Amino acid sequence: MKTIKTIITISIILISFTIRAQTYVIAGAKGIDSTVMNIFKYKAYLYNADSLPSSPIDSLDKDDASPTPYQFNNVKNGRYFILLAPDTTLYPNTIPTYYGDTYKWEEADTILINNTNSLDNIIYVISVDIPLGGSIISGEILEGNFKPNKTEGDPIPGVDIVLEQVPGGVIRGRSKTNEKGEFQFNNIEIGSYKLYVNIIGIPNDTTFLVNIINDNQEKTITGIVDSTLISFSEIVSINNHLNNNDIKIYPNPFNEVINIQSNNFTKFELYNLQGTRIFSSSNKLVTIPKKINSGLYIYKLLDSKNVFMSGKLIKK
Repeated sequence: MKTIKTIITISIILISFTIRAQTYVIAGAKGIDSTVMNIFKYKAYLYNADSLPSSPIDSLDKDDASPTPYQFNNVKNGRYFILLAPDTTLYPNTIPTYYGDTYKWEEADTILINNTNSLDNIIYVISVDIPLGGSIISGEILEGNFKPNKTEGDPIPGVDIVLEQVPGGVIRGRSKTNEKGEFQFNNIEIGSYKLYVNIIGIPNDTTFLVNIINDNQEKTITGIVDSTLISFSEIVSINNHLNNNDIKIYPNPFNEVINIQSNNFTKFELYNLQGTRIFSSSNKLVTIPKKINSGLYIYKLLDSKNVFMSGKLIKK
């Protein structure tokens, strides 16, 4: 299926400049590709590319069909990213796109504001190539040590996530985390995929793949946002040949001791949210060392061949 691109024209106009205040105006006008569609409703975000990670330093809404350009006022000298997010109700198959025609901030072009520049550019808003499969990829995005005022394991709401099929780079879906940090992609076809969590200034682990090997699979992924990397791990469900009632791990949350009820496992492993194994045991009664701090952890149960179950544990 051919990817459709919808264009929005951005004019960078040097309007109000004073030597003392170094203030400029970044203005943009909406262009129309008559062969595709008009974009009437979207949000535009302005980021300081010289101060990352970054929250938007300015944002504004475009919510009518008029040709009036959007405009960021009093922009100082420096380098900037612009991100356009079409309204998902009117344009459900588009994804937020940076200046430079990419959904990845690392690949976005920056706009340099100085004493003399005046530019006229186009942003091509990327659209989704809708999948027609039967599988689901879902999960949650959680705090690692990203924000100092948050606790490790807290959900991160309102984050855009893009699903990219590899090889080929075709965009197969867009999701946004809810108040619990949860996301979901439906109708996923057989293939390999990468997740991209759009938090500007924090790169994603590009080596992690979600592999769908047959229809009607359900994959559960946990994304952890640290100050330097967004990493991913897969939560493995119990294999079909095992009965859910045969396996129990309790209590959860726990203090120091974990009980494992299973006749199939040979090893218990405990990982921190950065994916580092910090403890392992072959006993059904597991005593976690006191030096391991309170917080959220990932466990894995292994049989003689591989991991057959994983999940989350909380230490009090």
